[in-house]
Amino acid sequence: MTDVLNGVQLAVEDSHDERQVLAGLLANPAKVVDVGAVLTPDLFGRERYGQLFALITRLAGTVPDDALGYAVIKADQRFHADVLDLVSGAPLDVGYHAAVVAERARMRQLATAAEQLQRIANSGAAGPDEVDLVVERAQAAIDDIRRQGARARALDPYPELDWSQVWAGVGDEPDWLIEPLLERGRLYALWSIAGVGKSLLTLEIAAALATGRPVLGNTGRDPIHVLYVDMENSPSDLVERLSAFGYRPEQLGHLHYLSFPSLPALDSPAGGAGLLAAAERHLAEVVVIDTVSRIIAGKENDSDTFHQLYRCALAPLKARGITTIRLDHAGKDTERGQRGSSAKDSDVDVVWQLSQLTAVAYRLTRGKSRNNHHPESIDLQRRFSPLRHEITRETGLDPAVAELVEHLDRLDIPVDLSRPKTKELLTANGIKGSNQNLQSAINYRRKTCPGQAEGERS
Repeated sequence: MTDVLNGVQLAVEDSHDERQVLAGLLANPAKVVDVGAVLTPDLFGRERYGQLFALITRLAGTVPDDALGYAVIKADQRFHADVLDLVSGAPLDVGYHAAVVAERARMRQLATAAEQLQRIANSGAAGPDEVDLVVERAQAAIDDIRRQGARARALDPYPELDWSQVWAGVGDEPDWLIEPLLERGRLYALWSIAGVGKSLLTLEIAAALATGRPVLGNTGRDPIHVLYVDMENSPSDLVERLSAFGYRPEQLGHLHYLSFPSLPALDSPAGGAGLLAAAERHLAEVVVIDTVSRIIAGKENDSDTFHQLYRCALAPLKARGITTIRLDHAGKDTERGQRGSSAKDSDVDVVWQLSQLTAVAYRLTRGKSRNNHHPESIDLQRRFSPLRHEITRETGLDPAVAELVEHLDRLDIPVDLSRPKTKELLTANGIKGSNQNLQSAINYRRKTCPGQAEGERS
């Protein structure tokens, strides 16, 4: 404990990085938005620098950039010497130094929580209520540390892959949130003509993930946090739909819903920073944007609009492994896909089109895809009492995939066997196929052969 506290004290006393943050903001006020997503005044080890940071962020944008230092001095003469000293230097990358300041703040928070727990353990006289209170505060501090850490890492100007972590984090099979529809960490577009029910289907998926309820043939799992940004549906619509799904308010604590939020446009740096801050505040593992055309400032027919949307809002979410689903409308000619620029397809991993076949039958058709994990189409049936969708079949198999399915069926290979072991058995029988096609064949059999005995997963 003493070593930790001494290390924290040394970090507090070394104010170099805090000064670099302040100098960087005075030299480049446009960085206020990015740094403000990571730092707040209370995270500065030196209170005076925290106060100066608050004043700089308040005044930035209200005066010309080259007059910010003068405006700070005019607003508070206490900072006259500080400003003159800071603007005389040549600040390094402000993002890097903001990350260091945030890291030191996390050290102080963690040390405080550990010190409280140690004091209670040593006293031996604390009652259950006091212990519970300190544990609750410590957990809150740890959650806050996690949020700050994600924000700080985002400001690292030159992030480098740790190959050991990358290798260890990639399994033999896709990491499904909902098989075969959504993979963890992927970026999806879901579009349809108006009134087909894309918002209804997406709300069912979001609520099921947030509550751990089974959905679309997938068994229940641990609940995860979901952030839903809705610019389309009224609260009364949500209550009606969620009630029809069989939910009650007390079950939806992990479904964080922003109804017609006053977020800046997501194709702007401020909008992207706001969305990322909301996702991190709620520890979201899934983000839904319904619909994207309602929350952009640029023209839908301009490719730059969607390049900016990706750079400002979508890429930061993907970099953190957050699954993102953006809903969109069809254009006048549904054969040409989503409304507006063709650049909409370039920023996502998978495009799904939802179409209605009959009064209760629907089909998801896969468009652009960066891998072959997802089937070409999925047929859905809408059921009632309670309201839900069920997968009836996957269709449109590629001939090479269909051939592998036939071989797997003929050899009676268990449907739940891992891809590497399945490939070993096929190779032993002289059958070849790409990993992508084999995975598609495995996915197809798992959905169409639910009664087959389970094989051993590895």
